[in-house]
Amino acid sequence: MVRHFFWARIYIAINLAQIKNGEQVLDVGCGTGHLLEELNRKYKDWHGFGVDICPEVTNITLPNCTFLVADLCSLLLPDDYFDFVFALDTLEHICQVEQALKEIKRVLKRDGILIVGGPTETFFYKLGRFLYKGTFSQEKGPCAGRHYYNINQIIQKIKENDFKIEVMQNLPSLQPFVLQKILRFKNMKAQNL
Repeated sequence: MVRHFFWARIYIAINLAQIKNGEQVLDVGCGTGHLLEELNRKYKDWHGFGVDICPEVTNITLPNCTFLVADLCSLLLPDDYFDFVFALDTLEHICQVEQALKEIKRVLKRDGILIVGGPTETFFYKLGRFLYKGTFSQEKGPCAGRHYYNINQIIQKIKENDFKIEVMQNLPSLQPFVLQKILRFKNMKAQNL
């Protein structure tokens, strides 16, 4: 079931993207590069960048992709460069999420698309964590990592940074069992520097 949700959120995010020829894509917190690998299966004429804080990211090789070790709060990437930025299960782990959002806004083109996915941290989400990991702790067991925010808090912070929600999908779609939300935002105006 965990594997199903992992892949389902990736496929939902990819379907929300609709990448065109020549577009530049950034996956922040790319991990092992699964999202970029799936984008490579679907699209041919594009270029992807994967950034993660784990040094192992530089060992990943995929056609059309470049991988960099970077902190999301201080990306060494050009302004107004990317057509799409993906942040799946990433922003909830960043204490300084406002700074991370400013960096995303800086590197994303005006009218560029931000696709975000994250956990609801509801009772059912925590129950799922317990069934999968044997603990309610975010920081112990497989896929460990502290969550500073839930997806609803992240959505609010993104909207405060002049992004507009275009589409939201719940995973699964049945309330109150929603474990993840995946959203497509549009960058409404340039970053104030």
